[in-house]
This record gives sequence, C-alpha cells and structure tokens, in this order.
Amino acid sequence: MKNKYIAGIPAVLFGTMIAIAPMTIAQPCPIHGDHPMMACHWSAKASLGIGAMIAVLGLINFLVKAPTRIGLNISVAATAVLEILVVTLLIGVCDMPTMHCRQVMLPTLVIVSVLALLCALVAIWFDCRSEKIAK
Repeated sequence: MKNKYIAGIPAVLFGTMIAIAPMTIAQPCPIHGDHPMMACHWSAKASLGIGAMIAVLGLINFLVKAPTRIGLNISVAATAVLEILVVTLLIGVCDMPTMHCRQVMLPTLVIVSVLALLCALVAIWFDCRSEKIAK
C-alpha cells in the first residue's frame, strides 16, 4: 500500500513542478519584437508537456498494482531523463551565461528532473523488492 505513495506522490509533485516552473519562476527569455524565438522558449514548451506526462504517470500509479507500477516508474525515469536531455542537449537554452534562462530555468529543470529520476528509481526498487517478497 505504501509503495503506491512512494511511487505516485513524488511523480505528481515533480511532474507538476517541471510543467509549471517555466511559466512561473523559471521563465524563458522574453520575445523581443520580430526576433525569432530563442531555444529556451521551445525548451519551456517541451517541459510543459514532459512535466504533464510525468504527473499523469504518477496519478496512474495510485490505481494499479505493483507489477504495473514498476513499468510506470520506468516510464517516469525515462521521461525525466528526456527532460534533462531536452534542456541540455536536444533543444537547450540560450548560450549567453548571463541570460535568465541559463541562470534559473536550466538548473531548476535539471535539478527537479534528477529528483524525479531518483524517486522513480527508488520506487522501482521498492516495488521489485515487494514482488520478490510476495512470491
């Protein structure tokens, strides 16, 4: 029973933080007139979807049994790695080190994603352990 909460609550919490942070405290650079949108803008848009996916996977964790939770938590871990890759390598943020997105958005999203990844790995370990005990 408690494994549901170990798996679900952190995923919902961190997924929501990943989705909301780029719209609140960790905003991308503002758009200036006719200039093309910066990479950080697109990273923020991708983070919204990735964070929502992690949160939904966390909610589903409350409804299923341990073997399915293991698969869901593997998905949460893979999605957290995807978020890290999006903000660092795949899309990235602005190159200038003094930009707000580089100073606030990048570290915020990477730290929250690493925490989501670690919690998913712990939840996988707990569910695998409980499955071995049940057999």
